[in-house]
Amino acid sequence: MVKWLFTSMINVGKKISNLGMITAIGVGDVMNCGSNALVIVCGDGWCHICLCLHPKFEDSEESAHVKLEPVHVQRIPPNTKVIILEDVDGDGTVEMVVGLTDRVVRSYRWVQNATGGRLVCLYKWECANQIGGLALNHDSKGVPKLLVAQPGGTIMKINPEIILGSEEGEEQIERNENPLLSSVEYHPLMVSRMRNPSISTEIIADVSEGPDSTKEQGLPYVVATLDGTLMFVKNEEIIWSYQVDHQLFALSKLDVIGDGRDEIIACSWNGQTYILDQDKNTVRFHLEEPVSTFCAGLYTLKAGASPSPCFIYVTFHNKVLVYYDIQIPKMLTTSLLAHVKSSLDKKQLKQLYRWYLYGQPQANSKVSK
Repeated sequence: MVKWLFTSMINVGKKISNLGMITAIGVGDVMNCGSNALVIVCGDGWCHICLCLHPKFEDSEESAHVKLEPVHVQRIPPNTKVIILEDVDGDGTVEMVVGLTDRVVRSYRWVQNATGGRLVCLYKWECANQIGGLALNHDSKGVPKLLVAQPGGTIMKINPEIILGSEEGEEQIERNENPLLSSVEYHPLMVSRMRNPSISTEIIADVSEGPDSTKEQGLPYVVATLDGTLMFVKNEEIIWSYQVDHQLFALSKLDVIGDGRDEIIACSWNGQTYILDQDKNTVRFHLEEPVSTFCAGLYTLKAGASPSPCFIYVTFHNKVLVYYDIQIPKMLTTSLLAHVKSSLDKKQLKQLYRWYLYGQPQANSKVSK
């Protein structure tokens, strides 16, 4: 069952039930119509697409629950575990890319026809091992690269190009024997130094380096393994790695400082949450409950309102915890002594030391020379 919150934390805006075992959901303009859609994929392969239109609610009990009706239902191969909705080939249209538990990645595109349209499979890639996650990263020229997380910190990079005959409709795509020209590269990163080469891996990509950054080498991405290793990677080179004593299973990116640069947020099963900036400075937060899933992002309850950074935890005790307005002024602690030395002269420093040692002297007291 999927519940969709719009404007209230109590009343559910829209709801759809009896879908079966939901294994992946995504939001994006998958139909390329200018409006986001909610894509729900179940374990048996049924894919439900619901348009994200803005409903008009009335303050009445009858309108408290509105049924969410899918605009399209289609069967795709089963066992989907992860989904992304992105323009993976750089042609300006959004594709649906799914990763399956049987080590296969498939890409789909919405093709309009006389009966309404359907998702057409463009291509599939077979991976060497189980898929941990999918992410889209852009190089220095803005060309998208599809990254597939493999066990042991290995990354499978797919370089897709524009689909041949993509503007000719569904029949032209299906007639192409090799519609997607792509190359596949494997980057083992630190697999030779991993404590467990078969450990599962998560990935996030297109990590923003701020408005003043140069894009000569493309955008960085971050890899996390279940044995507690974090790697900050740029241009297939590990800039730094960070080791923790907890099992990292969830990875997100979010600007919590407000400087335009993304921070990396990693969460472990026991609630340990790590916030790292791109210079490897770390802040740790411990949730006192075991966590089943975690995500971080911008969230708001009012249309048009400025969203705030939030951490969302789902615990094994059937709780959803939302920590809102997460803001950190700075990641590094500064020395008070260094600050006062640079901002005060010798006379002011002498007065400050005297005040700290002996307290503020009274106005009528005489200080012996």
